Amino acid sequence: MDEQLTPFEKAELNTTIHGARMILCAKVQKLTETLIEVEKLRALPEGHPMRDPEVLAIAEAEEKEACKQLATLAMLWEKTDGVSA
Repeated sequence: MDEQLTPFEKAELNTTIHGARMILCAKVQKLTETLIEVEKLRALPEGHPMRDPEVLAIAEAEEKEACKQLATLAMLWEKTDGVSA
């Protein structure tokens, strides 16, 4: 299919793909930041005000969701572009 596109069509397609990849990159960055924040919370010493069981439970739920989304994005990336870890 790519061989049948004119140079202008290829440029337009590349613009669309680049924009989508930038959005994907921003999403991965946000999910990674969530995981880092959860690790920081876990590293707090016992007795620290932020190391509340309820706060930890919320953070662990966010961590689980972030990992799920990252796994989904990785599977999609592998299927669409053949990229795997």
